[in-house]
Amino acid sequence: MNDGPHENTILIADDEASVRELVQCMVASEGYEAVLCEDGGEALSYLKQFTPEFIIVDATMPVMNGLSICDRVKRVARLREVPVIITADKRDNKMMNAVRYVKADGFLEKPVDTTKLLENLRILKAGQVTELNYDDALHATLASSLL
Repeated sequence: MNDGPHENTILIADDEASVRELVQCMVASEGYEAVLCEDGGEALSYLKQFTPEFIIVDATMPVMNGLSICDRVKRVARLREVPVIITADKRDNKMMNAVRYVKADGFLEKPVDTTKLLENLRILKAGQVTELNYDDALHATLASSLL
């Protein structure tokens, strides 16, 4: 079974191999070991057994998208505190509302910028919050925007 959080391990889930490999190179420069998954189903299988230090998921993947993965992670006691960063091709109001609704810890627009990614990891590792804000009143009004 799971032996607790794996420090310096990052789960990277994206259906594009080039994106997975690029993000893996970015995080390797900071000493992180990456676990690569090509879809949401593979990511969930990994998460059933292991607890990475961070999760980086693509908002739009086959089997299960990154938003759904984040939503599930935040509902599981063992995984709840693992920071989740969602990546997406565009940053619009609908996407940002969805990212906030599933209580993601960070958001990065593709192509992922190395500086922004590493900054997000440092901020989250220090227990601080990224630019995403979590207003409980906002959460109550976001559900309709996801339909």
